[in-house]
Amino acid sequence: MTAEQIAQFAAGLLALLFGYAPGLQPWYDALTKQQKALIMGGLIVAVGAGAYALGCYYPTLLPPGWVVSCSQQGLAELIKIVLAALTANVGVFVLAVRPFQKAKA
Repeated sequence: MTAEQIAQFAAGLLALLFGYAPGLQPWYDALTKQQKALIMGGLIVAVGAGAYALGCYYPTLLPPGWVVSCSQQGLAELIKIVLAALTANVGVFVLAVRPFQKAKA
């Protein structure tokens, strides 16, 4: 698996967890749409920044292809990966979470 595929899978899983996990779902549903977007986007960007930091400080910690290299090219790749993860997250939310949410009174 490439770093982009891993990021897309993880971002989709994140949408499902916040949409259905018993401990997270009620808390997340109580937030405004803006708060939800900031939390989800912030988590994805934070994980991307962590992947870049791993590439800079511990490049051999994870298998090849899982960590973004610490270079200008690696930063460009990271931006592409984060955008793909954000897209996957929104797609999973729209298709697998939102249609099944209870209507708020």
